[in-house]
Amino acid sequence: MAPKAIAPAKGKPIFPKSHPDQLKVLREALAERPHTTESLAELFKHKPRKSVEEGLLSLVAVGRAEHERETNIWYAMG
Repeated sequence: MAPKAIAPAKGKPIFPKSHPDQLKVLREALAERPHTTESLAELFKHKPRKSVEEGLLSLVAVGRAEHERETNIWYAMG
């Protein structure tokens, strides 16, 4: 089982390096509640906005997330 995210000694977790682990933590966060790209990036140290956005687009491509363009809100699917 992959870790949720690599936790540093203090503060926010580090965004995972592997793509599968990234998708897993993003999917878990969306399952808890809808998010914007920015609110998801803020969950992690160094706010990895670009990596978060790429992961979200991957989740959309495989039918595991949906994006509402007008509000920039991402939702978990299925």
